[in-house]
Amino acid sequence: MSECDLLISDLGLPETDGCTLLRQIRELEAGSQLPPVPAVALTAFAREKDRTAALEAGFQSYLSKPIDPEQLLNVLHHLAAGKNSGGGALK
Repeated sequence: MSECDLLISDLGLPETDGCTLLRQIRELEAGSQLPPVPAVALTAFAREKDRTAALEAGFQSYLSKPIDPEQLLNVLHHLAAGKNSGGGALK
């Protein structure tokens, strides 16, 4: 497994969903020496239960489409700087 700086994933994927994907990544990370990759859920699923599921799966941030490019850049900046609040405060 190689180190990654940031993961941006949709929740609606063809073979699985983004939450399952991230859970699998987190399991791999747990068995490695690499730090957890910061992850952003970027999705059209805009219900509160989708946001909650994404954050519980391990995403640090949740953005619903359509997104404001400045908002995305702000979230990416905060995550890259390590300013992750852990509970998805960046939304």
